[in-house]
Amino acid sequence: MSFEESVIEIMKEAGKIMTDSHDVERVTEVKPGDVNFVTAYDLAVQKFLTERLSALLPGVKYLAEEDEVHVLTDAPTFIIDPIDGTTNFIHGVGHSCISVALCEGGETTYAFIYDPYREELFTAVKGKGAYSHRKGKSTKLSVTGHGLRDSLIIVGTDPYRKSETWPLTMDIFAKLLLAGRDLRRSGSAALDLAYLAAGRYDLFFELMLSPWDYAAGMLLLTEAGGVITTMDKKPLPMGQKCSVVAGTPNAHRDFYREIRVADTPRVI
Repeated sequence: MSFEESVIEIMKEAGKIMTDSHDVERVTEVKPGDVNFVTAYDLAVQKFLTERLSALLPGVKYLAEEDEVHVLTDAPTFIIDPIDGTTNFIHGVGHSCISVALCEGGETTYAFIYDPYREELFTAVKGKGAYSHRKGKSTKLSVTGHGLRDSLIIVGTDPYRKSETWPLTMDIFAKLLLAGRDLRRSGSAALDLAYLAAGRYDLFFELMLSPWDYAAGMLLLTEAGGVITTMDKKPLPMGQKCSVVAGTPNAHRDFYREIRVADTPRVI
């Protein structure tokens, strides 16, 4: 079995921890932030992944959401979000995923995002394209050619800092709503980026994401022909929190025609 196939099997097994969950609210704790939660299932999925992936790549490092220390070096490192969309998970929405990226020398080389509710897996290998896998069918991913005017836009609300950033977030949302076709908010940034790579959305924006939110989705998107930067048009600083603007080349370009970054407060 290849490395990619082995990780896929591990991801699918981890997904069963999510779908077999029960009494989620009873095992939920609040972390620092406005609405930042962790459940026993986040911890269980992360423990399962690190144990199984360590057996696959002995000596590999980890940058995982539920760890206390988050440091990325040039050593081979798995960047893990055990449950992206934890609030959805707590409320039984059924739109959450497991995100795993392998980062080597400061760049993502493998990406895996698994939605256990739809049993849909997204994978990418640097230089070899991005794919979705569902019901025994694999489909190569490609972004649309839409510009902002024809875009279905997916957004994140930066919920952990909403008391600080909500006015700016709403200002940008209003401009995007007027400039594009419509807005959506799903609650899982990793799945948002995967759906963008699959051509289901055309533009994504959020004022702040963590590495485990974007590491896998970034490779999926770029391998599908998309563009992803910070709001200041800079490359995403792997291993650090940052703003994210991602989309088709045309929609990404048009974003900066509608949103004047120089006029926005420095909260990003």
